Amino acid sequence: MKYRHLFFVLGLVAISSSASVLDEIAALEAQKGQGKSASEAVSSKPEADTSPQKAKPAKPYTLPNGTVINLNDYTLVLFMQAHCPYCQQFDPQLAE
Repeated sequence: MKYRHLFFVLGLVAISSSASVLDEIAALEAQKGQGKSASEAVSSKPEADTSPQKAKPAKPYTLPNGTVINLNDYTLVLFMQAHCPYCQQFDPQLAE
């Protein structure tokens, strides 16, 4: 009987935590394309500086399937290890 109560409580905790994660994901999705970072989208604090920012000119790129995207909407995240010989091959190319 004790285990049944324990599983019930753990189930409630899991459901409530997943609901908060879904809310955060929905807030991030709602802020896409509006120039806000992920931390600003999740926090409920008002912005201190509300002056308009200059928009960067669009950098269009056509994907192989014909869809045109703006490269300003994406950021390159590179994970490399200093001791990896395969990663060291690309290091000079990325420095350019």
